[in-house]
Amino acid sequence: MGISLKSNTSRRVSSGHDIDKFEKLKPKVIQVEDDMLGYDIRELLTNFGNPYE
Repeated sequence: MGISLKSNTSRRVSSGHDIDKFEKLKPKVIQVEDDMLGYDIRELLTNFGNPYE
């Protein structure tokens, strides 16, 4: 039942949007964000300590 409810909610919310009007993803932006997540954040955790370790 939870999956069905979630699916119906997603359909209802997305039905009001035209996917063709969303801004296109830019490969350069995706690469910069991927690099940031893969290196910069890891470096910060190393410098300041990871509270989850």
